[in-house]
Amino acid sequence: MKFGDRIKEQRIKLEMTQANVAQELFTTRQTISNWEKGKSYPDLDTLIKISDLYHVPIDSLLREDKDLKNNLDRKITNKRFTPLFIFINFGISFWFILQPYIITNHLWARLGNLGLAISMLGIIITAGHFSAYIEDSPLIRKINSFVKEKFGGL
Repeated sequence: MKFGDRIKEQRIKLEMTQANVAQELFTTRQTISNWEKGKSYPDLDTLIKISDLYHVPIDSLLREDKDLKNNLDRKITNKRFTPLFIFINFGISFWFILQPYIITNHLWARLGNLGLAISMLGIIITAGHFSAYIEDSPLIRKINSFVKEKFGGL
């Protein structure tokens, strides 16, 4: 059974409305609705609160829906890639790119070229991380299904 179906079933068994659940979890009714429809998933902390509120073991929620597990894994990965890290990465990358043009000493030019190679690697890693995140987003899934439906999966 999917996560959304499972929590909806439990909510109905406990005779709670989406508004009641939202109040207990400090979120909105629309968020609860999106979880039940499978449009989005809660984070790990909220998942624990849901488990307690609905008296359902957390492992049963995680094991039954692979999309939920993948979503949690991605959220944990994204927390490790903070915006500050990305800002520092791009800042250092551009500094290395501009370095050979600022200092004309041959040694510095060589180091600048080495820095350019390192910075390009950093940019590729950062772009790869975000392209993987974006590729798995609900918007991209909708676009892909639309393209498959209209154009036969170009």
